[in-house]
Amino acid sequence: MDNECPARKRRSDWFYSLLVAVALGGGILAGAMLLQFGGDVEATDVPPAVESGSPSCSDFDSGWTELKVVPPGNGLFSDGTLQVTISGFNSPSGTFDWSSNIGVDAAFVKGGPRGNLYRYDPPMEAPGDTDLSTPISPKNGQAYGISHISFCYDLETPAPTFTPSRTPTATYTPTPTYTPVPLTNTPTPANTPTSTPTTTPTATLVPPASTATATRTATPTATRTSTPATTATVTATATAAASATPTSTATPGGGLPGPVEMRKDVDLSTPEVDSLANLWLCEGPACVLNGEGELVVAELVSSISDPDGLGAYEFQLKFDHKIFDIAVEDAGFLGSTGRTVDCSMTVISENDIRFDCRSSGPVPGPTGSGVLAFLHVLPEADLKYRLTPGRENGVVRTILDENCELADVYRDPLADADGNLLPGILPGGSVAVCSDATITVRILEADLNLDCEVNIIDNQLIAFRYGAVFGDALYDPWYDLEPALKDMDIDIKDVQTVLGRNGSVCGGTSGAGTIPPQPPMPPPP
Repeated sequence: MDNECPARKRRSDWFYSLLVAVALGGGILAGAMLLQFGGDVEATDVPPAVESGSPSCSDFDSGWTELKVVPPGNGLFSDGTLQVTISGFNSPSGTFDWSSNIGVDAAFVKGGPRGNLYRYDPPMEAPGDTDLSTPISPKNGQAYGISHISFCYDLETPAPTFTPSRTPTATYTPTPTYTPVPLTNTPTPANTPTSTPTTTPTATLVPPASTATATRTATPTATRTSTPATTATVTATATAAASATPTSTATPGGGLPGPVEMRKDVDLSTPEVDSLANLWLCEGPACVLNGEGELVVAELVSSISDPDGLGAYEFQLKFDHKIFDIAVEDAGFLGSTGRTVDCSMTVISENDIRFDCRSSGPVPGPTGSGVLAFLHVLPEADLKYRLTPGRENGVVRTILDENCELADVYRDPLADADGNLLPGILPGGSVAVCSDATITVRILEADLNLDCEVNIIDNQLIAFRYGAVFGDALYDPWYDLEPALKDMDIDIKDVQTVLGRNGSVCGGTSGAGTIPPQPPMPPPP
């Protein structure tokens, strides 16, 4: 570490605490304990550097070890040496805070096609930071959603080593109010010139003590956050291997260990797996929550325990291309142990996508549960000419997920150490549970300017056309809200439809905050 760099003007509470402890005779040990456990975390004011792609810590510095959290969220994450607590996590807005038990050299926050690198050393390692974020999307001026976080650190003395068993197992600490999904991380040898590989102990996710529940409220929130902005093309390019450094992979909600399954989830911030979502027609910078102008759906996989790890996956999407378009990208779980991932064999047609990702490399594949891919669903542009913002508008369509298949690193069906197929795996490698997602594409009722909020602007727009009838220049069927079949005039019923919904907001995928409630609809019978 470079201790000759000029000292920063700012001083955090933990550093002052260190000086006081030494002055009082507490010694270096007391100061170190304050460094590790003391005080509130303060912002370091380190300006981030934007980095393209998905580099690992070793790409920035060959001496750095990486703790990678995929997908990220609030909680305690550890690889046995570094323990990082993430708080204030908000994926749609791309921000979070963190603190750690030892100093961290850098933090890399990945979102969209690039990420922000916060480099703390030089001048010195940091025990925490606040308000870290992803880069800003040029599409909507908002921060990308967070896909993963890498914490980079080094050690003054070599970390203890051990000889791993063929199939290490993960541990988790349950609480009465939170049901975690076990986290499994397969240690892999580091790239060292010695003949004896060294490994990092299995990562352990310690869930928070509070109950994670989704709350729906009819009161619009004052602070709006952003949804990940992505391109509307399928990612089908080879991804270079990041590093052979073991990484810790957090597991999204979805139940205890059981059969291998592939399911859709529209909200990773809750433990429940929810495959029903609203996709709101929304335009402009006000469209910031997931489901407002664009819907991001996670393709989850659970309970992989093959000793060789996951080596490849495939699924086929069938959808109504006249209602929405879909782009698919690998989420990073397949390559989380350092294997090279290639999705170039993906086949795309008008209303069908066969997404295929394979991996290669000398290390085992990942085990446990994680996010295989992200589906980016965009409504067709002409829907705003086919729908109107009246009562109970919208169209319900299901994205069919077929031919889900998983294979180990040798392209064999997933099996246990004795060669028996894992529960949920059919002969040939197909997955028995391969769930769909049902999407309600709609306009927020009375949202005349498509900004996902009913306010004074919508009031003025309808008032300006009050009294217009068919044949008048001011008449527009867009503002003829009541009844649904149009009565060819804009009268007091249309005005009251807007005024009675003042304060209504889209509220993301669930429709929380809509007036009256506008939840996503179930699949058509």
